[in-house]
Amino acid sequence: MINRISHFAAALIVWARTVHSACITASILLFALAVDASAQQQKLAVVTTTGEVWARDLSPDTQTIGPGVRLNGSLFGDHDDQFVVASGMLLNTPSSNGFTNIGVIGVITPSSFWPRQIDAGSLGAASQITGVVSGPDAKYLLLRPDCGDEGFDRSQFFSVNARGEVWGKLYNEGDATFPNPLTGDLGGSIYQLNGPPLSGLPAKYVVLWTDQIFVINDAGEMWVHGLSSTNPSIFNCTYGTVGAGRKLSGSLWSTRDDKYVVSGRDGVYVINNAGEVWLHTVTNDVIGDGVKMRGPSLFGGPNDKYVVTYFFGNP
Repeated sequence: MINRISHFAAALIVWARTVHSACITASILLFALAVDASAQQQKLAVVTTTGEVWARDLSPDTQTIGPGVRLNGSLFGDHDDQFVVASGMLLNTPSSNGFTNIGVIGVITPSSFWPRQIDAGSLGAASQITGVVSGPDAKYLLLRPDCGDEGFDRSQFFSVNARGEVWGKLYNEGDATFPNPLTGDLGGSIYQLNGPPLSGLPAKYVVLWTDQIFVINDAGEMWVHGLSSTNPSIFNCTYGTVGAGRKLSGSLWSTRDDKYVVSGRDGVYVINNAGEVWLHTVTNDVIGDGVKMRGPSLFGGPNDKYVVTYFFGNP
């Protein structure tokens, strides 16, 4: 059974991109475990084709979205973007409780990971962490930050291809303070997780929530697959098996004009072509009806390329 998402003290971040000319949709999800998510501001950001990042406050308790604020700087440099991820990440920096939660957004290329820190109004400097992140023929990329047996010092990428195979890759996080570049390395080999192919294929979006993968098809139907590990700890980076898929009741589509799907602390958000945001809770294997979030449209023009969510502020 899937418990109500709002009961998790966690942040769930998803990226989704639709290439209409080729009828291809790729999805990224990023999960960030927070010590006290209620003490942090959840953010939703639109990334444009020129690399501008427009951030907004996302407040599910009041069902509102704030106005867009452009962050100083550009996300894209000389590197070509293949995927984009975002999260709140616990960094090993001096603070009253030993670590600091900073928003992180990163570009994935075929040969590198380019993360940047985010503060209230700016993008930090990019750092190049060389290495291949995704498995063969990756169509979706997911990231689980802040795991590791010795503390919040590692992250794990998951990539999913059209065949429903799931591949894993570790990222060893480094220390940094804003706006200095993040450090770290992509350690270990890419490996394929054991278990059956993902259900619900062909998928339109793939979402990671703690130790579960959600697969969403074109009809808005959703399947859930559990992830298991040889080290059953919420802080581990050793997931090795994908469980069998289980279909949930209900549908994510209030209408058929979905453009992005992102996830947050309180549920799954569907964003349509008009820039409206609809929140769906997931409780006891049932997808709740969509609730429209109040606020301005996400899109100020036709140049949106990605939508991401992340947490900002110290735990």
